[in-house]
Amino acid sequence: MVIYDDVAEKDPIKVYEKHIEPPKETEEFAAWKFAYHYGPERSLSIPAGEPLQIEVSHFIECIENGLKPHTDGENGRIVVAILHAAQLSLQNGGRAQFIDYEPQRAVVYTPKNYNPLGVGALARRAALMQRA
Repeated sequence: MVIYDDVAEKDPIKVYEKHIEPPKETEEFAAWKFAYHYGPERSLSIPAGEPLQIEVSHFIECIENGLKPHTDGENGRIVVAILHAAQLSLQNGGRAQFIDYEPQRAVVYTPKNYNPLGVGALARRAALMQRA
């Protein structure tokens, strides 16, 4: 279990090692019990500061020094593909959607017909060219 407390000044993320083991198959009702395990608690620190300020500072540093940002356009393309797959899943009654990622192209396809649905500007451009 993970708890994030956004107002905590120290260690806002806490990870609790807890889990339940189902009972082993038995004929005796009294022996049929779940096993609850409580492990150690871990605290994760994150840098202090305003998240948007940190993000903008990193972006400016990348521009000034010619560095690749932590989250670039490729990362954005993957996020859009995941959101698109989630939307398709909602529209199709929760059926699984598959994402096939290639550089310069993220593709979402349904297990029913496996016809790729392009995501993003490249897909829009291709759709417009097909209409013309």
